[in-house]
Amino acid sequence: MLVFLFLLSATIDVDFQIERDTNLVPYVIVRYKIPYSEISFYKNDSIYEARYSAALIVKKDNRQVGGKNIRKGFVLKDYLKTISSTEHTVGTFKQELSSGEYKIILNVWDLQSSKNWSWEKDLSISGIAPLDICSMRWLSGPTHVITTRDTLKIKIIVFDRESVGAHLYYYYESEKGGIYFKSDTLLEGRRMYTVCIELPADKFPEAHYKFSAHLKDINDKGIRQSSLEFVVQEPFFKSERFISRVKQLQYIATPKEIEELVKAPPGKRVELWNEFWRKRDPTSGDEVNEFREEYFGRVDYAQAHFSTGLTEGWKSDRGKAYITLGPPDYIEHHPFEMERKAYQIWYYYDRGYRLVFVERYNLGEYELINPPRGFL
Repeated sequence: MLVFLFLLSATIDVDFQIERDTNLVPYVIVRYKIPYSEISFYKNDSIYEARYSAALIVKKDNRQVGGKNIRKGFVLKDYLKTISSTEHTVGTFKQELSSGEYKIILNVWDLQSSKNWSWEKDLSISGIAPLDICSMRWLSGPTHVITTRDTLKIKIIVFDRESVGAHLYYYYESEKGGIYFKSDTLLEGRRMYTVCIELPADKFPEAHYKFSAHLKDINDKGIRQSSLEFVVQEPFFKSERFISRVKQLQYIATPKEIEELVKAPPGKRVELWNEFWRKRDPTSGDEVNEFREEYFGRVDYAQAHFSTGLTEGWKSDRGKAYITLGPPDYIEHHPFEMERKAYQIWYYYDRGYRLVFVERYNLGEYELINPPRGFL
C-alpha cells in the first residue's frame, strides 16, 4: 500500500533535502516559500511592510549540533499583493553535516502577529557508495503543491566513482496506485551525472503523487532509491476543491445557492462565488472579505482537529459547533474510564450554552447529546 506523507500546512511549501557538493560533502538544504497572504502587513504611509524571522535547528542524539537564523523584512506598494496566495517570499538554509541520524527543525515567526509555523524532518546520512544518488530536488524551490499550468522540474545528481555506468529508472505513482511516465536512462562513462526531468503538470489528473527514482548498476542490481512527494491541482474554479468548498457552505448557504454554485460551469463560478460572499461581507468595499476568511478558517480548523476515519471534521457535531458558534470559551476534557465513555463539555458563556459531546463507540466520533433548539 502506498502511503503519502505531507506537511500539515497546505499554504506554505517547505522542502528538506540532503545534497552533496563537488567534494561529496553532505549538506541539509531547507527551502521554504511563504505566500504573502499568510503574513501580516502594516501600512506605513503609502507602502505595506512585513517582517518575519526563521530559524533552522539541527539535532543529533537529542542534542543540538547546528543551526542558523535569519530575520527578513520587505515592502510592497500594492495592497492586493499583500493578500495574494500566488506571490510569495522565499528563503533557504544550508547546513553542513556528517554521517548519522538527524532531526531537522524549521521555525518561522510572523513578527507582526502571533502567527508561527514549525516543521520537523528526520533525515539519515550514510557514507557515499561507489554508485549513489548524491541528491534529488525540485529545480524551482519547494514545489509540493503545483497547478496543472506548471511544469514538473526535478534535478537528480548521480555519483559513479568507477565510471562503469548505471541505470536510472524513474516514475510517478498516484495515491490510487497508477503509474505515470515510467522511463529509464542508461548512464555510462562519467564520474558524475546530472539528470534534469521536465514534464507538464497538465498531464496529471488532480491527485497526490510520489516521484521515485531507482538507481541500479549495469547488471540491474538495485543500489539506491529516492523519492519526492507532490500534489497536482487544477486552478481553484476548475477544481474539485471548488466543489468541496461549496459543500462546506451548508451551514450558511441555502440549498438553492449551493445547487447553483455546484452546477455552474467554470466560467460562471467566479461571478456566483463573488456575489455569494458580497452579500455576507460585513465591511463591503474592503479588499478582504472578513466573513469568508473567518468562516473557512473555522472549517479548516475543524478538518484538522475533528476528522476521523468515518467523518470529515467539518461534518462532525464538534465541527458544526465550532464553525457556527466559534471557539468555545472553555472545554472540559473527560477521558475514557471503565465505567463511562469519554466526553467533552464545551462552554459558551455569552450564549449560555453547555454542549456535551460523548464518544459513544470509541472511534473518535463525539456526538452532541444536548443540542440547543434548532442547532441540528
